[in-house]
Amino acid sequence: MFAIESFNVAKLYKGSNKKALDDISLKIESGKISTLLGRNGAGKTTFVRICSTQLLPTSGKVLIFGDDVVSSPEKIRKIVSIVPQEGRPLRALTPWDHIYNWLKIRGECNNSASKKTSDILNRLDLYCKRCTCLESFWRYETKNFSWYGYGYRDSFIVPR
Repeated sequence: MFAIESFNVAKLYKGSNKKALDDISLKIESGKISTLLGRNGAGKTTFVRICSTQLLPTSGKVLIFGDDVVSSPEKIRKIVSIVPQEGRPLRALTPWDHIYNWLKIRGECNNSASKKTSDILNRLDLYCKRCTCLESFWRYETKNFSWYGYGYRDSFIVPR
């Protein structure tokens, strides 16, 4: 099953004559770390907002784990969360803090948020770093990815 499938997706914002997205079709496999890469204004954020049900496509279809973003937004909102580009990680917090707090914001009870946080950190091979403040991350590798940090604010993850 694919995590994301899009079929001929287009987005035209009101008042604009230029499409933000034009005929985007792609498939992203489940269980993989993937990247949308493009210049400023290429439509990356628009596409992610459509996938997370924050925007409706003008035309086309997007499926998240087989569910349509237009006809099943409630199902998708239970499994998809995005952190806006302005929402950089807070350097004094740990990986545990970031995941746990986002789960709480999304309405999880304490026990459920704790269990899910542990599960996610284990899947990412980051459980051993769960109490490490992000400001002390420099380079950390697991079997799934390498995390490279530059200073306090900029970092990126490289899939292996």
